[in-house]
Amino acid sequence: MDCVCTDEQLYNMLYTACKTENVSTVQQILDDLKAKHASAEASVTDDAGEMPNDTIKVPAVVSRLLCHNESTTLLHVASQCGHVAIVRLLLLHGADPSLKYV
Repeated sequence: MDCVCTDEQLYNMLYTACKTENVSTVQQILDDLKAKHASAEASVTDDAGEMPNDTIKVPAVVSRLLCHNESTTLLHVASQCGHVAIVRLLLLHGADPSLKYV
């Protein structure tokens, strides 16, 4: 998926994929996000070749989408629909199971 999307657009794509049990789309979006941000991290180094402390970490980027500031998370959506494979995938990518449904 090679597009420039806002966090809101990515969340909406992930939400739809979680709701409709589209495992391959969820996997592709999460993998693309990790790859994109990992390559961005690799290109940001200081003079000693070290990454600065303020560099965005991949899990934080993915986590921001998985734990969106909505009344429900992607993990809630997938679990409410009984989509076990997507629940596992989201947990592997850092979804927080302790967030409560509001």
